[in-house]
Amino acid sequence: MIRKLAISLLLFLIAGIGLAQTKAILKSVQKNIKKEEWAKSLELLNQGTAKDSVNPALSFAYCLFYIQPANPSYSLDSAYHYVNKALIQYTGSSKKEQHRLKKDKIDSITLTHFRSRIDSAAFERAKQINTEGAFLHFLTYYNSASQHDEAVILRDEAAYRNALNVNTYQSFLTFLEKYPTATKAADAKKRYERLLFESRTKERTLKSYQQFLKDYPASQYKKEVEKHIFEIWTASGEASAFLSYLEQYPRSSFALKAKNILFYLLSEFDDVGLANTFLNDSLTKINILNESYLIPVLDKGLFGFMNNKGEMIISPSWAEVQDDYKCGNLMEDVLVIENKLVARDGSVIYGDSVDAITNIEDIGLGYLMVSTNNCTKLIHKSGFVFDDCIDDAKIVLGRFIALKKNDQWALSTLTGKSLTAYAYAGIDVLKSVILLKTIEGTVLAHADKLALLADQQKLQYIGPYDEVRAWNADKFWVRKGGQTGIVDTKLNDVICEQEHDLKQAFFGTLASSKNNSFLYNQRGELIDSATSVMVNEPWVAVKKNDYWQYVNYKLNQSYKRCDSLWFVGPFVVETSKDTITVVFNANVRHSFTQKITTSFIPGKDSSSYLIISQDKKKTLYNQRGNRLFSIECDNIQAAAKDHFIVWKKEKKGLINGEGKLVLPIEFDAIGSASNNEYATLLKSSRFGIYNFNTKKFIKPQYDKNLVVYNDHFLTAFQKGSYGFIDWENKPASPFTFNEVKYWGDTLAFVRQNDIWKFYNLYRRKTTGDNFREIKFVSELPDERVAIVYPDYGAGILSSKRGEIIRPSFNFISNVGSQEEPCYLTEKHVEEASVYIIMYYDKDGKMIMRKVYDDDDYEKVLCQ
Repeated sequence: MIRKLAISLLLFLIAGIGLAQTKAILKSVQKNIKKEEWAKSLELLNQGTAKDSVNPALSFAYCLFYIQPANPSYSLDSAYHYVNKALIQYTGSSKKEQHRLKKDKIDSITLTHFRSRIDSAAFERAKQINTEGAFLHFLTYYNSASQHDEAVILRDEAAYRNALNVNTYQSFLTFLEKYPTATKAADAKKRYERLLFESRTKERTLKSYQQFLKDYPASQYKKEVEKHIFEIWTASGEASAFLSYLEQYPRSSFALKAKNILFYLLSEFDDVGLANTFLNDSLTKINILNESYLIPVLDKGLFGFMNNKGEMIISPSWAEVQDDYKCGNLMEDVLVIENKLVARDGSVIYGDSVDAITNIEDIGLGYLMVSTNNCTKLIHKSGFVFDDCIDDAKIVLGRFIALKKNDQWALSTLTGKSLTAYAYAGIDVLKSVILLKTIEGTVLAHADKLALLADQQKLQYIGPYDEVRAWNADKFWVRKGGQTGIVDTKLNDVICEQEHDLKQAFFGTLASSKNNSFLYNQRGELIDSATSVMVNEPWVAVKKNDYWQYVNYKLNQSYKRCDSLWFVGPFVVETSKDTITVVFNANVRHSFTQKITTSFIPGKDSSSYLIISQDKKKTLYNQRGNRLFSIECDNIQAAAKDHFIVWKKEKKGLINGEGKLVLPIEFDAIGSASNNEYATLLKSSRFGIYNFNTKKFIKPQYDKNLVVYNDHFLTAFQKGSYGFIDWENKPASPFTFNEVKYWGDTLAFVRQNDIWKFYNLYRRKTTGDNFREIKFVSELPDERVAIVYPDYGAGILSSKRGEIIRPSFNFISNVGSQEEPCYLTEKHVEEASVYIIMYYDKDGKMIMRKVYDDDDYEKVLCQ
């Protein structure tokens, strides 16, 4: 189209040009263009320009020359140049010249129109090329084109495509710097920041995230970076890591989560004082609320929870609560109410009314394993939830969490960051080392090294082993195939793996092979070797060549050689020629030339005794080698308080450490009772007792074991009934009681038939009211409290404070604890069909009163 227009315009110019010389040149140019003799055409135009350099017609002819598509020198840019030159020359011409040119059909309208056609052709060319450079060239060279705004948009789109193809943060930064107002600028900025974040943190290490946060504190990825820093910094799971994190990043968006985890972490290990220093307002409130139990209270058809002072802790807002909650004394810091986990301040931690909670398990450190109809998840009591559905979970070393899914285990940090994939058949702990069970065997990883996985370091471990066991002094026994060895908790070899049998010993390890035994100390250093070894702390006996020698490794003392030896309990018995020697300790030895046998008896505490038997006589020695006594008997057994039980022909007696017979050898059985303060006696199916401290002896004459009531009285059973006796075996009551319960030193609860009464041990008579039933609320050493039911109601009695609540209620239940009771009392007003429920504290002070109809009363009752 432009070509046709150019040829017709050229003909029109030739016809209208006034100057003969210019007309001749243009005519020649026309012929040469038709013949496509482009060089001649250009030469003629150059000749004309040399003679008249400001001729608009010649400049326009140049334009027409360059716009011919068949011209090897075809150039829209050149054509555009000359049409603009023609316009300038025209505009700079005199009015007379412009008038003459207009007669020849050359004016600004014609030139401008033609330039516009060239603009359109150039724009189409740029669109066909469709590159940033093409549109930049168009915008630069054709700066007055009407397509300028459209070209800007297309240039920006082409530049954005270039940035996308390169897809680096530098390419998008360049785009943003060049075209900040582009329509794609917002998207480019997002991509720039994302790629910048990924590039600068591609190592995913703590150092890279910290540097990024320092260099780009206003990045849209600031929170994500803070999350990574928090998770890596605290990956060890140690309280010190959370403490240092809070000191370094107190205003981080994860500081609150760090405080929540740290609070429960410190509380678990009873460092409550330090935990309290990191409490936020919510934790402070919950910590205070955790100090007391909760009791459900129904108010206007909705359940709330109060403490032991009657203060409403969780306002009434729940239509139902679990039946077991209705019995009160709720110490849980998280309650399950209507399929929701509710904290003690009433806030909902997790759950909804659709996905029913079926089970909740507290695994420690503030983590709950919550099962619903659809999934089991791990939830922290502060409210954050682990992403995965799991089958099981457990705390590992108090620092990590093991998660199970599809029969495979993985390790996670306390913050929820994955340390390993689900790739292990099991995860166990021995001392400070984590055992990871793989297909090849069990590998051992140190907890401190394991935490480095969060910082992109490789897992450092030893193994795999076929078997791993705990060993003494913080070490491990390991086996692979037929080889065994010992490693320490730092996973260093203590005793290298080889084919030998290893046994624990007080000095370290005893290693035995086919022909030799080797003794290693706790550091794995070889300390001795022998053909045979016997170990009995503190002794070690070694056989070298044909003799034995024994060593006290605790005292580092060696003893002379002997023909043979054996151990009897902690004692050494050696033989040399015709002499038997018993070694009690480093300084005490007793030698015997006559034939003897030895036996060991353990004491009731950590003491040990040795019996030397010669014929029928038995001589008892203590651990220091002191001779205690000799007696003819069948056997000796340690009793309490430096006393011993002796046997003769299946009968037993009691002898003290000085050899004095305390009780004759005539009993069928002698046992110990009440922390070894007394010996219980049985003879001919009758029971008696002996007091080691007072030496009081009550001969066997009762049908059941005697029970010490206090320092002065005992309960005895005779002819089908209980009664009281003193230590002189004198009756302190008639034997008419069906049951006896301890109340205090003076008064005892006794039951005759279906009636309970108090019995005064010193006045030796029953006293006070009759009770149909008694239920102990608490049985603490300094005070006993009971709910009592006389004929006219139910009340509360204390062994120390007397009547706490007078017996005027139909029913009383303790909905508090044994140490801090709270009493729910009920009065039924039949005429009004209502129940009056009153709650009393431990001192009998009413703290809350409610009135219920039949339906509401059934709702609050503990079943």
